[in-house]
Amino acid sequence: PGIQKSRSIARYLVSRAMLNIEKGNVEYAWRDLIACHRVGRMIGRGPTLIEYLVGAAITQIATHGQLVFLDRVQPAVAQLAQYRKDLSNLRPVKSAVEQVVFTERMMYLDSVVQIACECIDFNDLVASPASGFEGFATQLDMLTVDWTIDWNIVMREGNRIYDRFDAAMKLKSYQARRTAMTKIEDELKLVRANVSAKGFLLAAVTEESTSEAIGKLVGNVLAASMVPSLSGVNRAYNRSVQTRENLLLAFALADWKEQHGSYPATLNDLVPDFVSKLPTDAFSETPLTYRREGNGFIFYSVGVNEIDDNGRSYDDEPKGDDLFIRLPLPEPKGKE
Repeated sequence: PGIQKSRSIARYLVSRAMLNIEKGNVEYAWRDLIACHRVGRMIGRGPTLIEYLVGAAITQIATHGQLVFLDRVQPAVAQLAQYRKDLSNLRPVKSAVEQVVFTERMMYLDSVVQIACECIDFNDLVASPASGFEGFATQLDMLTVDWTIDWNIVMREGNRIYDRFDAAMKLKSYQARRTAMTKIEDELKLVRANVSAKGFLLAAVTEESTSEAIGKLVGNVLAASMVPSLSGVNRAYNRSVQTRENLLLAFALADWKEQHGSYPATLNDLVPDFVSKLPTDAFSETPLTYRREGNGFIFYSVGVNEIDDNGRSYDDEPKGDDLFIRLPLPEPKGKE
């Protein structure tokens, strides 16, 4: 519960930064915005899925605040150099593999041990209406009265599934990770859809070892019930990476404008004096779309849906999910 409340810290820091911008206390505002980023990085490095996702959300809050800062303050060249250095010195976005998959695996194994030792009941994990297993859990209790479950096999089955997720998250490209993880999650959905006491009985009479057959099936049922949407972690990771790259690029473009009087015609103009190399779209693995708009610009990634929505986001009509930066910032909707 405390992790969710940490969003309030981020909102407070950004709100105070906005107040200081209006008062002309630019450096105080910048310090708060950098502190907000650090809070997000710190929380995002925690061991659980919720910490990773909340950390990513706080980073988004900080990034939006820094775009307002860039738009309102319009820093001089010397200031921009320091701000760009501060941003570059922030910890890079960490992959979720080490913390989330490892922690989720440990939670699964601990639950198996707790069930095997009769400290908790199988129904406690899978019998909720949302799980889809509530009827099956009761049937399993009846079926396994006279059968011995090999709990080592139950743990082994869970480890096998988490090994697959671990390997999938380590694939280099977003598309490859997405394809591999979707395949695993579809298999787990199939388990949820087809699990039944009848299936357990069939496995028990067709397999040489009843305990091994039941162990595999129980392992699959527990995994299908407990494994979170790790493909969502993949999306959150890529979104965080893209958000960081977009912010760094926006400050590089501001630096160019201060030195040349207007924004560049293409992003390639920034290389090599303002950026060593241009970032690619973390979702499509193609160059970011960039165009001048009046005295400003817009550039964007195609986002999670991997479709070019022409720079539209969730707030636009029709909606899109492109991850964009546009400067100067548009006036808030509803403001006269």
